[in-house]
This record gives sequence, C-alpha cells and structure tokens, in this order.
Amino acid sequence: MYNEYFLQHALVSASVSGGDSGLISNSSAGSGSIKKLIETLAVPLCASVRYDIAVFIFNISGKPVIFCLQQEPLSHTVYEDFLTYCYATHCRQFPDFSPEKCTAHTAGSGDGISESESAKISSYTHTVLTSPSGKIFGTVHAGSSVNHYWTRQGRQEKFTEISKSIGFLLYRYVAKVEYESQRKSLYNVLEKFLPRPIIVKMLSEGANDVKGTLTDCCVLFSDIRSFTSITEKNSAEDVVGFLNRYFNLMVSAIRSCGGIIDKFIGDAIVAVFLPDNVPKNGNPALSAYDAAIEMIKKLPAVDIHGMWFPPEGLRTGIGLHREPSVIGTVGSSEKKAFTVMGNSVRIAEKLESATKKLHTPLLFTESVQRSIHTVRNTRHAGEIDDGAARFSVFTFA
Repeated sequence: MYNEYFLQHALVSASVSGGDSGLISNSSAGSGSIKKLIETLAVPLCASVRYDIAVFIFNISGKPVIFCLQQEPLSHTVYEDFLTYCYATHCRQFPDFSPEKCTAHTAGSGDGISESESAKISSYTHTVLTSPSGKIFGTVHAGSSVNHYWTRQGRQEKFTEISKSIGFLLYRYVAKVEYESQRKSLYNVLEKFLPRPIIVKMLSEGANDVKGTLTDCCVLFSDIRSFTSITEKNSAEDVVGFLNRYFNLMVSAIRSCGGIIDKFIGDAIVAVFLPDNVPKNGNPALSAYDAAIEMIKKLPAVDIHGMWFPPEGLRTGIGLHREPSVIGTVGSSEKKAFTVMGNSVRIAEKLESATKKLHTPLLFTESVQRSIHTVRNTRHAGEIDDGAARFSVFTFA
C-alpha cells in the first residue's frame, strides 16, 4: 500500500510542480519538481522517525543532485558541517563525487538557514538508495540533535527500511525521467534528418515496422555546374573541404525552411518538403521555393579561395517539383535510410539539368507555380521534354 499510494501522489505532486523537465536541471529554478517529489516520498520517514535534517544525494542524467529536508531551521555552521559529513560518507560509495559541481537545494517545513544559533547535530545515520535490482544510485543521510537518537527503539532499522522503499520509488521516477529525456534528445537528432510523422512512427512502432506512405510533397534537386572539371583541376583535399563548406550553407538554407535532406549524391542535394514539416502554412512548394532562393543568396558566401573554378565562378542549378510521392524508410535489417521515391525526384532532377540551357539557376513545374503564384513573383521560363511528355517550366521573376 505504501508503494502504490506514495508513488501515485509523488508523481502527481511532481507533475503539478513543474513536470518532468524540472527533474533534469541542477539549477534552483528548475528544482521545483524534484523538490516536491522528495518531500512527498519523505512523508512516512517524517512520521516514523524524528530528525532535524535529512539529505538525499543521487544522480539524474549523470549529474549529482543534493536535497536537504529540514524539520527546523539550522544555523549556517551546523548546516554546512552536516553537509560536509554527508559528502564524505557519500564519497565512500561514489569516489568521483564532487560537491563543488552542484548545489544543495533545501526543502521541508524547516526550509532555510537560521541567522541565530541552533542545536547541534549530535546523532547521525545514513544508508544507500538502491533500485529494485539492487543498484546503488545514491545515499540518504539523517541527523538529530538528540544524543544517541538512532540507537534507540529500532529507529535505525525503521530509517533503513523506509529509505529502501523511498529509493525504489525515486529510482523508478528518475528512470522514467531519464528515459523521456533520452527519447527527446533522440527525437531532436532525428528531426534533422526525418519528417516528424516518420519519427513518431519509429519511436512508437519501431524502425522495422514503419511502412511507406503516399504523401503530398515537393522535391528539391540541386547540383553544382561543371563539378567534374572542378574535381579534375583541384586537389582531393581542396574539393572535399569545398564540398563541406558548400553543404553547410546549403543544408542550413534547406532546414531553415522545414526541408529534410533525403540524400547527397556526390555534389547533388536531394531534399523533400512535407506539409507536416514546413512552416509556410503547410505549403511544401512555398517552403521549397523559399529554400531555393535562400540557397542562391548564400552561394557567394561559399569560400572557394585558392581553387580553380570556371570563369563564371561557382554556379548551381535547382529544380523543384510537387506531386504525391512514396516516402518511407528502406534498406536492410542492418541499415535503413529515409527516402522519397517516385516521379517527383526524376522530374526535379530533369529541371535542374535544364537550368543551364534556360539560363536560370532555378526551375519549377506548374504544380509548384500554382502553389506559390499568389504570394511569390514568377514567370514562364520555357518548355522542356522529359522523354515522356513536354511541359512548361517556371522561374522567379
């Protein structure tokens, strides 16, 4: 009953106080959640034994956290002396512990340090905090101003027994918080490479169970003109360094508009814009267009000093096409990759190839033009034949 009752109330109290995010902070401002949790879990400890101060020391996400529960205010000297004793005892279990790297947070009814003299702590006890599997993850310490307090009437046994239950519950909650923190970190990393719907499916269903979906999207295909000559007339080291500088700027432009990098093919970039992943009112074509314009603007900032380039300098071509395409993760059981498949990639690549002939750095199809013409200035650039059909293409005005 103790475990179920107090875990439920501790979780509710911590949530009301600030949610899980407060647990993974060492700052005073972010400590409200864990403070409330410790206070709630310590209720049966307060009811069973009388202590002046109790100190919990444990790790959250690899960072040491210290919480002090006081029944009565203590003088600064008594408080600091007791903490020093706790730190020395904790170091026996955790030799790498460094109190200088963390802050001791106070909690409980006696919250605060008294300016006047207070009773000295004359009786001390401690025990370890363990997980249900027996893993030691912290220590808990208690002090009383009553001489020999912990040696009387089985108080040490009560303290150890209740601290064990507190440790179980605290570990369960900390493990939950750390899991959610790791999950959030993983999401933030994946978000740079995958659309949100795919990430949600991967985290909820497992990477191997993500099915391909037919999704409205706009594909961006970009390529560097005369790249073969550039590679032949510059050293390999210079070419790789240039590509990294180039990709850094271009990828930044794409991601700033909600685009997702599908793949790099040599010097080519394939990116996809999805309605759920773009900021332009769910318009993937508008986001792709703005990304392309930003890429063109950033091109002069790419450092090509000391390298051979054609007389016209660094030039690129960009093609955009919008139509429903299959997106998903493909590959073997050992390695998978997100990709977009279908006619949209082929047409975008064809448009990029035609930019040189039509003397413009950007071409897009009528499906893109219809999506953006009311908010962006465009003009008809000509027609191209992709082998299957002949169609009009457009560029910026």
